[in-house]
Amino acid sequence: MSAFLQKLIALLLSIAAVFSVWGGERWGDTMAGHDVPLIPAEEKAAGTVRVVSFNVRVTDNNGVPAPARRSLVARTLKELQPDSFGLQEASPDWMLSMKSLFPEYGCVSAARDNGLDVFGIGEASPIFYLKDTYNLVQSGHFWLSDTPDKPSYGPGAGCRRICTWAVLQNRETQALYMHVNTHFDNASAEARAAAAEQVCAWWQKEFSTMPTVFTADLNSTERGDAYKILTGTFADTRRAAADSVYCATYHNCAEDSGSYATLDHILCSSDIEPQVFRVVTAGVDGRFVSDHFPLYADVAVPPVKDGMAGHDFPLIPPAEKAEGDIRVMSFNLRDSDVNGVRADYRRSIAAEEIKRVRPDSVGTQEATRWWIAALEDLLPEYAWVGVERDGGKPADQGNESCVIFYLKTKYRLVDHGDFWISDTPDVPSYGPGAACIRICTWAVLKNRLTGETYVHVNTHFDHISEEARVQGGEIVNAFIQEHFAGMNVVFTADMNTTPDTETYATMTRNLKDTRFAAAQAECYGTFHGCRPEERADYYIDFVLCSPEIEVTAYRTVTEGVDGRFVSDHFPIYADIRLGGGNSSLC
Repeated sequence: MSAFLQKLIALLLSIAAVFSVWGGERWGDTMAGHDVPLIPAEEKAAGTVRVVSFNVRVTDNNGVPAPARRSLVARTLKELQPDSFGLQEASPDWMLSMKSLFPEYGCVSAARDNGLDVFGIGEASPIFYLKDTYNLVQSGHFWLSDTPDKPSYGPGAGCRRICTWAVLQNRETQALYMHVNTHFDNASAEARAAAAEQVCAWWQKEFSTMPTVFTADLNSTERGDAYKILTGTFADTRRAAADSVYCATYHNCAEDSGSYATLDHILCSSDIEPQVFRVVTAGVDGRFVSDHFPLYADVAVPPVKDGMAGHDFPLIPPAEKAEGDIRVMSFNLRDSDVNGVRADYRRSIAAEEIKRVRPDSVGTQEATRWWIAALEDLLPEYAWVGVERDGGKPADQGNESCVIFYLKTKYRLVDHGDFWISDTPDVPSYGPGAACIRICTWAVLKNRLTGETYVHVNTHFDHISEEARVQGGEIVNAFIQEHFAGMNVVFTADMNTTPDTETYATMTRNLKDTRFAAAQAECYGTFHGCRPEERADYYIDFVLCSPEIEVTAYRTVTEGVDGRFVSDHFPIYADIRLGGGNSSLC
């Protein structure tokens, strides 16, 4: 179906809906009898985000067909002016109409029965967002079942159920939040509880550091297991908001308050501050818009800059670096998403971070072929060496590597190589107890003008096994002593261990920590997990060097780019002056 035909169908549906409302009889239902004071969008607190949840009912509502209600739904939503809204029971017809009626909103959706948007079969749980205000950073969906990657039923569920999510970034402030939207099963309490467990486990694994709002028709009240499970992880904005006016959300078009139930909810992560909560009972011209009331919450999303470490360390601009100093950097790029932000979205700001520091050489960790291709393009003044850890192919053709980038106009590559951190260092192999194959890359660099030479060794120790890390330290130490004795050596690494461990003691047996050796140091923890206020005092990244090297400065680069995290690690660098090491490999 062409895009033009989709728009034409949507337009015809919208026109039909408008005329059916204008020309049809006024049906005799009445509102709930509540006069809830809503806050006009223009009066909501500055900087807050308005999130709406709305079950639009897929079919007739109290005898009124869905097409006749679409303009009423649109009027309701346009009055609220949400930053983002999640719908439930959005059939393909609903989706066509809503996309036509809300051209100012982008949309993320997938139909629950086949996972498609344009040719969707079955209801969707779409998310609409103001596209002039927000960039869609990342999005996706999964099924509430044991096979979340394909259309499938949860245990005992009467229907296939889907969960949709979108990571949105404010174009002006750069603040991020994730909107998750779903509709739990109506037939099975077992399916609802299992879905709640699945959503919580998914979020804890993938996005626990991302400010998150969760909208849903849970088909469960506060007494149900699904609600109890979810609120073990998320806060209920109805209860947490400073200004909350509440009534039940499901009314089934009946006046009798005994028929009401609270099935619809807006939850949020602990880093979001709910300020206002409302159930929208007014309807349109005294008419019910659906068998559910829409609801909204105005929430404060933490600004990205407040999420940084809170330190503005004075970096030494490359132009002000002392003459003759060499700048060596270590940077764990994180191979995949960070804080919900795609790696490909971060590559340009990682390159910008490196350009700002302008190291003579930088040891990277978690550098996949996609990272290398991007950095090679964005950093044309640098060359690189390294192979990927899992198969030994060139690093730009494989999985993770520990590539070293160096200024090719300033340095000549004298020699380089790689070895595996295991008992069989010449072939891809696991170290004792290691969860992953680990590799170490090295390069001998000679200054084209002065002839000064240093060896840069770079690696990434195992993240699971302390035994593997200690053994890795012994292997790397032995290699350095055997091959580079008497030379100026700098060692960069994500060691996945802190300074109080045996691994650190092993690595500093023959090398010194530039953080402590620097004449001037501005340092902070290196791994923050995007929660520096809790975790940035956690040192696991290091620049070590030979004892004869003089360390003039050390910095942790906490600034980020435009207030955004570049990785879940802060990069670090040291400015050094080479000692009296020989240059036997030159």
